[in-house]
Amino acid sequence: MKKILCLISLVLVFSVVVVHSIARNDKSTSRTVITKETGHIYETGIKITEDGQTIRNYDFVDIAIGIAIWSSGNYIADCTFTGCSDEGIVFLGSNNNIVENCVFSRCVDGVELQWSSDNTFVNCQFLDNTHAGVDAIHNSNNNNLFISCIFQGSPFGCYFSQSENNRFVNCEFMDNKIDREERK
Repeated sequence: MKKILCLISLVLVFSVVVVHSIARNDKSTSRTVITKETGHIYETGIKITEDGQTIRNYDFVDIAIGIAIWSSGNYIADCTFTGCSDEGIVFLGSNNNIVENCVFSRCVDGVELQWSSDNTFVNCQFLDNTHAGVDAIHNSNNNNLFISCIFQGSPFGCYFSQSENNRFVNCEFMDNKIDREERK
């Protein structure tokens, strides 16, 4: 994928869709950069609707939502999400996904979970987000696993509403107003 201009929507691979964004390939780093185009409140960089997709080496900059996922079994790695005015990634009824080596900084929420369980986050950084590193706003966001992640400088490091059995292994929480909160 050398250079992509997305005006309305463009199918990249399988059912991964770039919606209302400008994407360009940064030849110096072999990364694809996706930024806002319309300024719509829920403008989304990539929408995933099919199971088993891989997203790797993307930078999402100043867009409302970097990736919206309505499917399961996806792998997202080596991506950055900077200045997303809603979420870096939103999982909507999406289970058994892996997010690895991603950085979420200066977003409202780094990750938002809505009815999404059994996801694994490995070696991710959630830095200086204006609301939460991870925000599980609805119930039934259960059994999510966080391994070697850093949560720093947000009002909530992680917030879970009516969810259970979420685990943190070798994670660091620093300079958050509230590190972890689970409301039953």
